[in-house]
Amino acid sequence: MQEILQLTAQFISLYFEYIVGVLGTIGVIYTIVSYYKARRGQKPRYMTFTSIFQSKMIQNSSIEVIHSGNTIQDFAVSAVAIWNAGTTIKREDVATKDPLHISMSDDAEILEAQLLFSEKQNDITWQLSDDKKSIVIDFEYLAKKEGFVMKVFHTGTKSNSLTAGCSLTSGKNLTKSEWGLFKLARRIGHRVPYHRFRKIYGWMIVIMCLIVAAEVVLAYNKLVIPHSGGLTSAIIQTAVYLSLAYYAYRTFISPRLPKKLTRYFYGED
Repeated sequence: MQEILQLTAQFISLYFEYIVGVLGTIGVIYTIVSYYKARRGQKPRYMTFTSIFQSKMIQNSSIEVIHSGNTIQDFAVSAVAIWNAGTTIKREDVATKDPLHISMSDDAEILEAQLLFSEKQNDITWQLSDDKKSIVIDFEYLAKKEGFVMKVFHTGTKSNSLTAGCSLTSGKNLTKSEWGLFKLARRIGHRVPYHRFRKIYGWMIVIMCLIVAAEVVLAYNKLVIPHSGGLTSAIIQTAVYLSLAYYAYRTFISPRLPKKLTRYFYGED
């Protein structure tokens, strides 16, 4: 019995580093799987992209902007994409007190709206409110990766003047799918397309993460420099960089918009 215990102790001491590395890898995998399981369910999402026209752009000229016989000083055109990234959302899943809607903030109002794209089976209908502050939208259902794109003309002078909202009986709400740096990207210049800047940024992160992960593996194999952290450290570092590369790909490169909506949202030919 004592010999067995000694052999077991020797085995553990000899392969302890490998055992810890395997357990650490299993832990990382379990965490990722649990995270994505928690994200399952109905996931209504929306994105907006706004181009603002200001009256100072045509000062000292004979150009006028007129809508329904009235001169408009400042106005904006917003593309609004609304889609479902999760399980099917039906009409009866929407809370009656908070239906799917697009609304204006501040003192702005909606001038006009157009439905650019929708699937026939979704039966998208909409109604502009009498005070021109919101658009109430109705639909039969939205399956996964199904949605629609609207163009909204309004008098808002800020990029966040237009918002969308909706509450579901499942407890999930319509949320905006946007990353903070996108606002900075728009300020840098309008010559670089918004979605292309996101992809370039994403590929930069992915490539750098893969290079660092490869260096960690080569360092452990002593092909570059001696790796002082051991196998456990090498596995953890590699897992972290590969996870970051995957996250960057899903966040910036892989289109969050369904492909059918991308063309209409970005106004591509």
